[in-house]
Amino acid sequence: MEVHFFKLISKQAHVWQIQQGLSVIRKAIFDRRYNYILEQGKLFLQYGIEQQAQMVQDYFIKKARGQECRAYEACIPFLSQKA
Repeated sequence: MEVHFFKLISKQAHVWQIQQGLSVIRKAIFDRRYNYILEQGKLFLQYGIEQQAQMVQDYFIKKARGQECRAYEACIPFLSQKA
């Protein structure tokens, strides 16, 4: 898959954040960290706005490559919701 597709995924994560009532623009101005360490037990919303989007992007990259994704699935709330 192309890099542009994965960038779109991270932007869709921001849409989800807005739908959850998060102040994405204000928070992104003050916290532009993209790098993160996925910590067991740490809630998704405890990560920064850009870190959350990066995590979602990383999840889809790993999934597309057939890599292990359980830690992401346990952390990212909308990945575990039943449709």
